[in-house]
Amino acid sequence: MYVREAHAASDWQSTRNEREGIAISPALTMEDKEDHAAMCTRELHLKFPALLDGTDGHAEAAYAAWPSRAFVIGSDGRVRYSTRLTQLDFHAEEMEKALREAMPSP
Repeated sequence: MYVREAHAASDWQSTRNEREGIAISPALTMEDKEDHAAMCTRELHLKFPALLDGTDGHAEAAYAAWPSRAFVIGSDGRVRYSTRLTQLDFHAEEMEKALREAMPSP
């Protein structure tokens, strides 16, 4: 889910964004969020669609979702996997296991 810009140009700009010439203004409308999410999906070569949090930030608040956090939520609505606040807490094999367990059997 795309919740918000991790390093908006008006706030703290990451050195990687500076090196790559990326400057994103905070999204003020859903259209802005859609544009930002599409750009991130394209630039990061993601193979799945990005869902968007509303401009009210409801999902971000409900899950304490930072832009670098990852969650797997089962069809029963329970969190099956989550990372902490940094990408260092991400473990692909654990997330893959949670995804397989959360998917309904054929």
